[in-house]
Amino acid sequence: MLRYSGPDVSAYQHPDEEAIDWKRVAAEGHRRAWIKCSESVDYSNPWTRVDAVSARAAGISVGFYHVLDPEAEAAAQVDLIMRTVDGLPRDFGIALDLEATYGTDWSLWSTITPEALKAFPESVEKRWVYSSTWFYESVPGIPWGAEIWLAQWGSMPRRHLTCWQYATNQYVPGIPESVDLNRWYW
Repeated sequence: MLRYSGPDVSAYQHPDEEAIDWKRVAAEGHRRAWIKCSESVDYSNPWTRVDAVSARAAGISVGFYHVLDPEAEAAAQVDLIMRTVDGLPRDFGIALDLEATYGTDWSLWSTITPEALKAFPESVEKRWVYSSTWFYESVPGIPWGAEIWLAQWGSMPRRHLTCWQYATNQYVPGIPESVDLNRWYW
């Protein structure tokens, strides 16, 4: 089994509009990166394009994530995702990020997430669900046939997953702000 490491980044990692030095990130041994592309129906990360192109040029494989809003229409959210990542390298798919900041009405999550996964066009060959262990154990139906990207800092979860977010608030040379770190298994 191959194991790759890498950060997940968003606009937060660009304080004062500072770019990420993806060549330096690659020199530290990171081979993959999740890049936040969007959230709900009205936010696109302004750094998505720069980060995706620069990471790929540095030899880092790219995937995207969207923070899902359980109260917004699934199709509208997927439309925003696809417009945001249009024409960008997409090496290992798109993840739907389930966050407690949008509440814990499990019935909403168990309805919107599979709707959004089904709304992706066929060109999205790998679909992911990102959640904490708590969400994973609470929302009925996870992962709805999608790949699992699971946040559990410290010890590795005792379940099948393809990507594990194992650390938070870490410093990676080349990235101006702290990041969460992940390991991919395949």
